[in-house]
Amino acid sequence: MTLDPIALRTAFGSYMTGVTVVTAMSPDSVPVGFTANSFTSVSLDPPLLLICPAKRLSSYDLFHTCTHFAVNILADDQSAISTLFASRTEDRFGKVNWRRDSWGSPLIGGATARFSCRVHNRVEAGDHDILIGEVLDFDISDKPGLGYASGGYFSRTLEHKAQTGVATEMEKRFVGGIISYKDQLLLTPTETGLRLPHFRVPARTSALDTLTHALDGTGIEIGAVYSIYTDTKANRSYTFYRAVAPSLKVANLGHFIPLETVPQALTGPMAERTIIERYILESQNQQFGLYVGDDEYGDLHPVHPVQKGN
Repeated sequence: MTLDPIALRTAFGSYMTGVTVVTAMSPDSVPVGFTANSFTSVSLDPPLLLICPAKRLSSYDLFHTCTHFAVNILADDQSAISTLFASRTEDRFGKVNWRRDSWGSPLIGGATARFSCRVHNRVEAGDHDILIGEVLDFDISDKPGLGYASGGYFSRTLEHKAQTGVATEMEKRFVGGIISYKDQLLLTPTETGLRLPHFRVPARTSALDTLTHALDGTGIEIGAVYSIYTDTKANRSYTFYRAVAPSLKVANLGHFIPLETVPQALTGPMAERTIIERYILESQNQQFGLYVGDDEYGDLHPVHPVQKGN
């Protein structure tokens, strides 16, 4: 039986891991490093961990022969560093804050944890090596780690702030839903036309609690947070969640409209139209992200469903 390598890689990548940058120093004092999510602890006594450098790495020969290396577990605000060390960009170490450990291996600043290792054992494993290191020294911070799954990064801190509603100090906070039923979305009539359903968030109340209360009794199931943005002109913040309705009959909330016509039907802020245009594209492969920013600029982050009851 021949396995499809692309499908196999996708299956392997569905497992949630942390993200590390593995580093070493060449004999002529040139730092090298690569991004890996194949890090794991092996033993506490003796203290051992393993990483898996690919044989296709330009620095593979060095990792195949080095005596020491370091593992830097990235913090959740260091996805750019992960991308940098996964690229072929030259002078990558010139773009980050780093120092040498006592054995010469590079340690990256701001990481969640860092381990200085001596090579304990090597095992060839197909197109990778299994490199087992004995931990000689380590340090750890209180920063949450960067996560990776299904081809994208995620941040538990970002998701927690989105769910609790503590990420903003805006005087006017609103929470809304991108509420779908099959290939239709719910729009709510307002004085100015049709908008996404949204509700004012009272003081000292989370966005998620407000939306849950507003949709109580409708049968609508709230999913993952989809967009957190600030309307700078109106001095308002909005948090939108994806949600699924049990039928086309949702009392007192509005009317379902075919998904592809929603952008033209919306008469509210341009940001809502942008949200739906992105939603239409992402719904084609069911891979959704979380936008965090304002009505002009922001970042898109992969996220995971809301864990109810936590």
